[in-house]
Amino acid sequence: MPTFKVVVIGASGVGKTSLRGQYISSRFSTSYRATIGADFITKTLPAPPSAPDESITLQIWDTAGQERFSSLASAFFRGADAAILMYDVTAPDTLYALRKWWDEFKDKAPVRDEEMAGFCVAVVGNKVD
Repeated sequence: MPTFKVVVIGASGVGKTSLRGQYISSRFSTSYRATIGADFITKTLPAPPSAPDESITLQIWDTAGQERFSSLASAFFRGADAAILMYDVTAPDTLYALRKWWDEFKDKAPVRDEEMAGFCVAVVGNKVD
């Protein structure tokens, strides 16, 4: 069963932990607690009918958005198969900061140039509700 590492990146408070919690267990917490360093959780997706023995596991990494944890980034970003760049739609500065987060990811995650062409990246605007 293949495992894919997905890192969720963005400024502090944009909702990275909430997105992960909602996806994994369909729950939302109104309390805020900053992620320290990084944390990950796994979710196994059922196999499609066309390949019943081919389920996959997502390893979703929730990274800290605070600058003081940036020195740990290379350890958390290493080996990522995909990245979700997240911002808060009510805080435009978090959108503008995505360039910095993406540049830091490319700098600290040893993804070869030829692999970057097929690397999956999604930009997610959160707090639309």
